[in-house]
Amino acid sequence: MGSDAEIWIVLTGLCLMVGLLIADRLRPGLVLFSIVVLFMCAGIVSPEEVLAGFGNKGVITVALLFLVSEGVRRSDALGHLVERLLPEKKSMTIRRGYARILPTIASVSAFLNNTP
Repeated sequence: MGSDAEIWIVLTGLCLMVGLLIADRLRPGLVLFSIVVLFMCAGIVSPEEVLAGFGNKGVITVALLFLVSEGVRRSDALGHLVERLLPEKKSMTIRRGYARILPTIASVSAFLNNTP
């Protein structure tokens, strides 16, 4: 396959990927994995190159952060914490609400990254 064809496949794949991510109809992991498979099938990247990317410590860290954030999401731990910090009172001002929740959010964000 010529380099011009590879360029067009990559450009089309990247545009398709961005469009699908913006549309938010499919899970991002599925979209990204599908584009990688497309590039592998087209011979643009080899399976060894794809797997070599997963050996990077940064990629492994982000993958583990996905697991942690999914566990927190499913347990609704942050939802319960917010309910305790911000009770349904009409007398609470926005500044007072911010003042109550800011220390907790600052400490939780030290351990939970928003990357995933």
